[in-house]
Amino acid sequence: MNTRAGGWVAGTLAVSLFAVGCMQAKKPVPAGIEWNKAFDAALSDAQAHHRPILLDFYTDW
Repeated sequence: MNTRAGGWVAGTLAVSLFAVGCMQAKKPVPAGIEWNKAFDAALSDAQAHHRPILLDFYTDW
């Protein structure tokens, strides 16, 4: 392979990697879970949508 062809291949590879990196950077971040901290609101929401409730107990003993 001569120098000119090698430069063309390297340039094409660099531009391709840059384009792929730009496409990856624009992916949206997942929003996550919206926790309900009020028990009464969580209970009514769970009953309305027929879903179970997760109770998380914690202490600093």
